[in-house]
Amino acid sequence: MLVLCKSPSGTSDYGENGQFVLFQLIVAKESEAIEQAKKLIAQTTQSPQSIANRQRILELIKTICVYKFPQRTAQEIEAMLGLPELKQTRVYQDALAEGLQQGLEQGLEQGLEQGLEQGLQRGECLLVLRLLARQLNEIPDEARSQIEALPIARLELLAEALFEFSSMADLEAWLAQERA
Repeated sequence: MLVLCKSPSGTSDYGENGQFVLFQLIVAKESEAIEQAKKLIAQTTQSPQSIANRQRILELIKTICVYKFPQRTAQEIEAMLGLPELKQTRVYQDALAEGLQQGLEQGLEQGLEQGLEQGLQRGECLLVLRLLARQLNEIPDEARSQIEALPIARLELLAEALFEFSSMADLEAWLAQERA
């Protein structure tokens, strides 16, 4: 049987009728919860149990407080409990790891999306430039720069229109219309 610490009455946390002091913290009113948590922390840190067990108990207390005060920041909970090492708890580390994982997944997804979009734009741009060079022979650098800046939808319109171009003036007119 794991005895966490003695309750204020001197009995074990399990008590005579199987009640657990941590459960009392869970159901305590917010106004009383911090004081109860501080008492449990003090009792736990002075407990003769192993360091590993004490650390687990402290993590349980901190976890209860995190859920009890969801609107509070980690720093506020640390200050309320007098525990600057809240960031060292498993709950905090797990939440941090989960947040980092979600951020990484979201970043990868957005990066892939942007990469695909840029690759598609670049591919269409190169195709349009090759078709224009074939249709009109030479493309001036200024026109090339304007074409490279076009979004995909505009490149597709240019790809359709370029077959009607007979001179560089036609391309310049089309680009001028795009700028307007």
